[in-house]
Amino acid sequence: MMKKWDKWITLAPIALVLAFLPLVVGRINSKTYTENEPWLPANAVESDFFLYGKLFVLFFCCLFMIVILARMRFWWQIHEMPKYLLLPILYGGFAIASSLHANHLFLSVRGMTGNMQGLFVILSYLVVFFYSFFWVKKTGNISILIKILGVSIGILGVIGISQFFGFDLLSMGFVKEFLGGRKARVSHFIYLTLYHWNYVGSYVALLLPVTVAMIVYFHEAGKKRERTFWFVLFYLLIFCLFGSQSRTGTLAVLVSFCIGGVKYRNKVCQYKRTILCVFVSVLAILFFCNWYITGDIFGKWQQVRFSTKGSKKLSYIETKDDHVKIRYKKKNYSFVIEGSGENITLKKTPDRKWKAFSFEKKAFADGEKTVYGYEMKYKKSVWRFTNQRGDGKYYYLNANGKWDLCIRAETALPSWMNEVASLRGFVWSRTIPLLKDYVLLGAGPDQFGFVFPHNDYVARYQYDLLTTYYKKPHNYYLQMGIETGCLSLVLMLAFFVIFLKRGFAAAKGKCHTQKEYFIRAILISVLGYLFAGMFNDSMVVTAPVFWCLLGLGAGGMGDRVRNTIS
Repeated sequence: MMKKWDKWITLAPIALVLAFLPLVVGRINSKTYTENEPWLPANAVESDFFLYGKLFVLFFCCLFMIVILARMRFWWQIHEMPKYLLLPILYGGFAIASSLHANHLFLSVRGMTGNMQGLFVILSYLVVFFYSFFWVKKTGNISILIKILGVSIGILGVIGISQFFGFDLLSMGFVKEFLGGRKARVSHFIYLTLYHWNYVGSYVALLLPVTVAMIVYFHEAGKKRERTFWFVLFYLLIFCLFGSQSRTGTLAVLVSFCIGGVKYRNKVCQYKRTILCVFVSVLAILFFCNWYITGDIFGKWQQVRFSTKGSKKLSYIETKDDHVKIRYKKKNYSFVIEGSGENITLKKTPDRKWKAFSFEKKAFADGEKTVYGYEMKYKKSVWRFTNQRGDGKYYYLNANGKWDLCIRAETALPSWMNEVASLRGFVWSRTIPLLKDYVLLGAGPDQFGFVFPHNDYVARYQYDLLTTYYKKPHNYYLQMGIETGCLSLVLMLAFFVIFLKRGFAAAKGKCHTQKEYFIRAILISVLGYLFAGMFNDSMVVTAPVFWCLLGLGAGGMGDRVRNTIS
């Protein structure tokens, strides 16, 4: 056990990661270094409100943790680590190797604007994990940490209520001035300080089990005031979940709580009346939120459907070296541009179905010079092509005003699945075929956007995505597979499975201390987060909390594991 004067020092970085980091926001302008990429707008600088502040706190905490670990001479305790903890270390090694192998090394290390999931961030997660692991093994009483976490949840809950009712606290008075003059949102979506409402779902999935565990602990300890406090936090998180309209978060909570209910069925039977009352009150909150925003919550669930958009008459367009190929009504068509300068002419393959398209000669900007090409109109869309850029190849002028190749991307899912989960099916279908290129090493941390086939412009046109840019695949596991390699994905999946198996094996018998209740809640939290990872990515807004809880869970279950499955 630690000496008394060490407790606050060693607690500080964990408390900052768990409780303070999610709250940090502030406007910062950053260079993109992507203004020349054809798939992105030509913005040299982008403004960020949610991510950079959290990055600074994360890096500061990691430096703090490294200093404390060195002072504790943690290497003397490495022999106490379970062997399965080598898996995240190997994952970190693959992340480093993939980053060094990346085509955009600087952005792979730093991270891209709007995402900021570079190599330093991934390594920081591992530092947080191992520090939490060693810290909790040396700490018997974690009540202070849990109190600090509760205060943080309460602050976020109040912010969520303000956003839902249209008076966002982040956009009012001196707060607005201090944070950079941020404009208010009045959409009634709850996004807290977590960048997007989807991550509110992940955050709730992580911390709702903790509130339930604390309610049970304080009830059995006979501490009514503390129990009431955690009941309030529970309902605040439920309100934020429904107010965020995060279907992913709702499903993650349902799945994790169902599994937890089966695992801890004795407690469920013991408190079945209370659980029934809580369930009814949760439904009341759901119906109130849905009523207040005129049915948007239930309406959003009704949008979960399959689609046939991808089966439209125009299938694809490909710009080849010597012609443009069009697939229309299951037949191939092509045209070439002959001549040069203003004297170009268009030559098409003969077919009556060309009447669906109209062509007009146009002058286009290409940097500081002008090139001539043809503008093709199809229904309400406009497609601009030229072969006059100097290399004789055919190019398409995209919505960013940049010349790019037009391709037909390989897909893994049928077109009727493209609209699944708010068009996540579209991204997944075009991401899965990329995995075969990244078996050993990945494209590099935060490099997904550079390898995703954004230049499948017809597919993007069919789903109104010509101005939507995918920097992440909306799936934690595909994100790992592409960015750090499929082998690293296998390692981490094995790590999560072993963690959960050991955890549930150790979670037998009665809990006696607050720490034991907390550790058991972490198992359900991890389950919920991993389920949400099927639809959400890893981002600095929630991932540090996940890795911190993961480390606390791995370290806290250690003694019980040795006694249970020696």
